[in-house]
Amino acid sequence: MDIKQLRSKSLSSMNTKELQDFISKAESKGFEISKSKELNKAVNLLKVKEPSKYGKEQIESAKKSLTVASEVPTLQKLGITNIPDWKLQEQAQKDQAKGLTSQASLSGGQSMNMGTASRTEQGIPTYVESNDLNSLEEEYNQKRQAYDRAATDINDNPFFSEATRVGKQTKLEQQKARELNTLTDRIAQIKADDQLKYNISMDRYKLQQAQVEQNIQRLNTYISTGAILNATAKDLAQIGVATGMSQSMLQGIINNIRSEKSLKNAPKTMIKDYTDDEGNVSIIVFDERTGQPISQNKISGIGKTSKSSAKVNELAEVNDLIQMAVEEANYTVNNKDTIHSDRYLQIRQFFVNQDIGDLADFDRRYQQYVNPNFVDNYDLYAPKDKKGTFLDFSSVKK
Repeated sequence: MDIKQLRSKSLSSMNTKELQDFISKAESKGFEISKSKELNKAVNLLKVKEPSKYGKEQIESAKKSLTVASEVPTLQKLGITNIPDWKLQEQAQKDQAKGLTSQASLSGGQSMNMGTASRTEQGIPTYVESNDLNSLEEEYNQKRQAYDRAATDINDNPFFSEATRVGKQTKLEQQKARELNTLTDRIAQIKADDQLKYNISMDRYKLQQAQVEQNIQRLNTYISTGAILNATAKDLAQIGVATGMSQSMLQGIINNIRSEKSLKNAPKTMIKDYTDDEGNVSIIVFDERTGQPISQNKISGIGKTSKSSAKVNELAEVNDLIQMAVEEANYTVNNKDTIHSDRYLQIRQFFVNQDIGDLADFDRRYQQYVNPNFVDNYDLYAPKDKKGTFLDFSSVKK
């Protein structure tokens, strides 16, 4: 029985009562938290939604697990802000692709000709002050302060008679009015010119919107018909200028479409360990649908010592951890399952702690699960004083 049959809505949309009912039903049917990704996610969601019933460490552990198992919108609703960059990037690509998917069913084979609309002009214009404005305002403030100091000096001078003080004060005020009024008029003139430029740019922006919308509709057609997959670099450059989209955004849409197509034909894998008569241990990755082996690796230094059986059992545990991490990540690159960098490093340390092998042994065996798009997050490059302990993962191609 599929555990998903026990619920009528997504886990992220359930309230606490519905989550509790789902967990109870699943456990009564024999599902275990340690083996069911779905049940584990439900328990973690319940902990985050009812933090008062659980300890701080349990809540933090639940949040960390959900950052891998849940979508970005769900994490944001739960108030989880420590979302990995790779997940945010992935969500941005999904949102972009969904937002641009056309609702119309159109035939393919269309050309990539787009209307023109400069990308630099498509953003809502920003009011920009002229360079002279800041200097004029600074000059105004400096002169006003200078006149204020001069007036104070006149009033505080004990040698001036009242008539002299009044005369000097009057003359100073007249001079102040002339200079500051001139600066005020100049500042007002520049601001008027800046406003006029802004208004003109806004009018131009509004006139371009109809053309931009037409270009977006053309792009929707290319996406819905699959024509975007045949776009050349020149086509993408033209589309980018016409729609205001960056090349990385367009490439993200293309990658997303290709990923969806490849997932339909991607093999589902399972990992098994095999020990021959001499005690040599191998790890074999099978395609679950065909039963055919996809890859096979022999573990160095295991199987021919007195600790062989213990090593094999410990390796099986490592394989189980890897498989759980693959299910948690649920992320595929080039038809290969990947796991999150934090889980990779944790399992690698467990491998070493159990004396199964060194870091290099682990990396040689499980390198295939490294996500090439975020390889730096795995911290696999050796410090200068650690050469020989780590492997060089420059072979993991992005």
